[in-house]
Amino acid sequence: MNQAIQSVTSTENALNGDANLQRAKTEATQAIDNLTHLNTPQKTALKQQVNAAQRVSGVTDLKNSATSLNNAMDQLKQANC
Repeated sequence: MNQAIQSVTSTENALNGDANLQRAKTEATQAIDNLTHLNTPQKTALKQQVNAAQRVSGVTDLKNSATSLNNAMDQLKQANC
């Protein structure tokens, strides 16, 4: 009986993990699309990496990297003005 309960619990947690990962990917992709200082190839590459990520933490790291790159591109553009 305990093994059956544990199996159901493990399956439920795995489903929640998949849902959380998909939600994180969707949010990260939207955030990348909204970054105004990245060009299309940069956004495409970042979104491909997000889609390939296997963990929420990896998606979060990529989202943070995209934001940092966006800020760096903004500073570069301002320095050239």
